[in-house]
Amino acid sequence: MNRQVNGVQTDRLNWMAEQVAQMGTTSIKVYLGTGDYYDFNNDGRSFPQLLPYTLKQLVTTLQDAETGAHPYDKLFKDPRFETYFLSAYSFGGAQNNWVDGYDCQEYLTEREEIRELGEYLLGNPAYEGKTFILTNWEGDCAFIETPVLRSRWNDFRNYIQAKSDGVRLARASGLINGDFQPGKARLYSAMEYKLTYAIVPGASSYTPYRNDGARVRCGTPGNDNYRCLVDTVAPFVNVDYYSYSAYESTNILYPTLDFASCENPESDLKKELRDNLSFSLCVIKSVRGNIEAKNFIIGEYNWGVEGIGGDEPSFLNQMFRAIEDADGFPLSYTFFYQALCISNIGQLFTASNNKVRTPTGRIFVPWKSLGGIITTSPAVASWERDRLDVFVRGIDSYLYHNFSTDGGRTWAGWGGDYESPISSDPAAISPEKGRIDLFVRGPNDDLLYKRYTSAGWSNWISLGGVISSGPAVASWEPNRLDVFARGSDLYLYHNFSTDSGLSWAGWGGDYESAVTSDPAAVSWGVGRIDLFARGPNNDLLHKSYSSAGWSNYESLGGKLSSGPSVTSQGPDRLDVFIRGLNEGLWQNTYDGSAWGGWQLRAGRFAQKPAAISRAPGKIDVFARGIDNTAWHRWYDQNSSVPDSWLP
Repeated sequence: MNRQVNGVQTDRLNWMAEQVAQMGTTSIKVYLGTGDYYDFNNDGRSFPQLLPYTLKQLVTTLQDAETGAHPYDKLFKDPRFETYFLSAYSFGGAQNNWVDGYDCQEYLTEREEIRELGEYLLGNPAYEGKTFILTNWEGDCAFIETPVLRSRWNDFRNYIQAKSDGVRLARASGLINGDFQPGKARLYSAMEYKLTYAIVPGASSYTPYRNDGARVRCGTPGNDNYRCLVDTVAPFVNVDYYSYSAYESTNILYPTLDFASCENPESDLKKELRDNLSFSLCVIKSVRGNIEAKNFIIGEYNWGVEGIGGDEPSFLNQMFRAIEDADGFPLSYTFFYQALCISNIGQLFTASNNKVRTPTGRIFVPWKSLGGIITTSPAVASWERDRLDVFVRGIDSYLYHNFSTDGGRTWAGWGGDYESPISSDPAAISPEKGRIDLFVRGPNDDLLYKRYTSAGWSNWISLGGVISSGPAVASWEPNRLDVFARGSDLYLYHNFSTDSGLSWAGWGGDYESAVTSDPAAVSWGVGRIDLFARGPNNDLLHKSYSSAGWSNYESLGGKLSSGPSVTSQGPDRLDVFIRGLNEGLWQNTYDGSAWGGWQLRAGRFAQKPAAISRAPGKIDVFARGIDNTAWHRWYDQNSSVPDSWLP
């Protein structure tokens, strides 16, 4: 992993970017600047000894000592990344040249070097469609450690403005009537700050807590010691984004939380994060006026988890749930400092606009593409441990089928069913070995049904109805089939068979609540059905059937942009998957007593997922990607691979 040429590490940037890409992220944040600050970005030597002194020359001249390739250019061309946050510090201006004052020449030097870099990024046709955001890193740090610099607020303000003006000037060449030209990249500026509570004067360490236990917000009137970047600099610089390094929200709050016993610490984290972001917005908006929540970014968000007794997964999940929805604070991007320390390489900044990340180096391996060009969400069935059958609609509106007999490692290839066009996602189930029951909405909005047995595929038959969604199907024993679909009135309807689909009871309605998606259904035992759908508020609704009859709907929260999918690994075990508002895959698990809460899984998708458990402890998930192909990954709780989600 640590490649060296003549004792020198080469292209650390792309080696570590590969680890980031494997998390499914579409964004990355890297250091770009002078010296060997975060020297994983170079070949182990100081930049001034290696390169000419401009940022443009850094990204165009730095070469891999072994291959001669240009690491930054390779990274910027990587099709897996869409957004690049560059912590950019100029060579000519230097990152601390404002500490002794900031004159006009220093301003011009900084502005022009940033402009030159920006024009290169915008003008390179190989970077078409990419987004570059240039920023500093945790600006408050300079003032925390050196109180004498508190007299330099205005100098730092001019320094940040020089960067932003450089971006603005570069961007002017890439705009037409205020919009980015087709074929161009996008370029934005950002300023990163760290504090919303001021450091207590005279404190021996970083703390906002006074002796009376109170915290004082930055900008508190009557005390210049309580000034920070958020109140003194941020409102007076013209940048596109404000990047909040949420170290304070996690680390300063930490002493007040008991992660071993606190029932829902993520709710406290969420409140702290929401309060700090809301304060920031209020302070900056009071001066600038036109700033909204969408102009804020989380620039760093994690904690040295070794300090919480080694309960890393639990803590990280709490953090993820807290940051996903800071009580309605709509973040455009979410980044945080990736503590991915490999040997002595250093630390890597990583980020994702679909909020997929793992700060401690745990890797989500990429999804595997099954190819094809599909126009619906997939359906999946499994009649034995290593058998998977996947169904989709193609661009010609007919049904296509692919299958695997080795657990998804190899696939037979797509084959078409040209008997009838279909108008919805399919639904499939295998009640017993060698059998598949398949359901779709037909071209006349009725429900079509066919099945596969040892005799081959039957023809489509109509089960009638007038449906406005794809169907869902469950089976609690080989002869039992329960089918659900949304009617034209937006309520769910139910039909069932007790003789393996030879005859059907007829449609009956459920008028408790309208639904806004395809339903999902599963049975984990005889006489049991669990039913899910997206509700009118885009939350997940759930009800169940047992010997006592149907329960009422309960809301499981979430913010769905698709219908759900559900599977069961065994009695009293449910795993529900949805597509969130960020196009990411989310999972919620019921363990027999309670729901565990929503957890983000890697990937971005165009429609709802499909899930199946082909054996206890195994889950396979399929989805239509944003490239309109079918994608697959699986989970194995017995795997030795960290996080257990495999390609």
